[in-house]
Amino acid sequence: MAIKINREMAGDLNNPSSELLNRCINQHQSDFWRLEKLSDYYDGKQDILKRTKDNAATPNNKVVVNHAKYVTDMNVGFMVGNPVAYTSSDDIQSMLDAYTKVDIVSHDTELEKDLSVFGIGYELIYMNQEPQTGKVFADIKCIDPRGIFLVTDDTIDTNPLFAVHYQPVYNLQGAVDYYLVKYYNDNRVLTYRAASIGFGDYQLIKALPHYFKAVPVIEYRNNEERQG
Repeated sequence: MAIKINREMAGDLNNPSSELLNRCINQHQSDFWRLEKLSDYYDGKQDILKRTKDNAATPNNKVVVNHAKYVTDMNVGFMVGNPVAYTSSDDIQSMLDAYTKVDIVSHDTELEKDLSVFGIGYELIYMNQEPQTGKVFADIKCIDPRGIFLVTDDTIDTNPLFAVHYQPVYNLQGAVDYYLVKYYNDNRVLTYRAASIGFGDYQLIKALPHYFKAVPVIEYRNNEERQG
């Protein structure tokens, strides 16, 4: 969910401090296990499967009836089973072509699923490149809410300040080698490498402009309470 912070306390948004990143990541991590449990509900990994008995000879039968998956799948079908149609008196063919290029139908379906499971969904807008022609185009992807968050100011307008997307990088033995942290504000994308998240320092790897003139991460809510 969006994290609120005082704009003056945030400092220079083009060069965020480790203290700012750690505070926001820690706040997002405090909600991680709730999101993880919601994901487990959808995947049919209910707590009953972890039940043990003191007496190993006692029957320990377990049955999972996955209503969570049923409710979500039905809801997604009702909402976007018929793709959203776009019409206008103006010529919007170029926009429709762009939507077709990024497969907006699949994107909307994935976003609606995140909204139903987690109560919140995030999409990232970024510049991509065609491998054959090298042509650059605006692309869009859903990002797992467990690894991304939006930060706004603490005014009643909740103006977006920046977004952070972090993910572990695993070595060949399956252990976390380091974390890749991407920071998006209204004009730059900063990429950091960190040994850990939530504390410590962040090593700047790359800084690039993104040209969207706004934070390119959009937060959607299933409801005001952000309940899945």
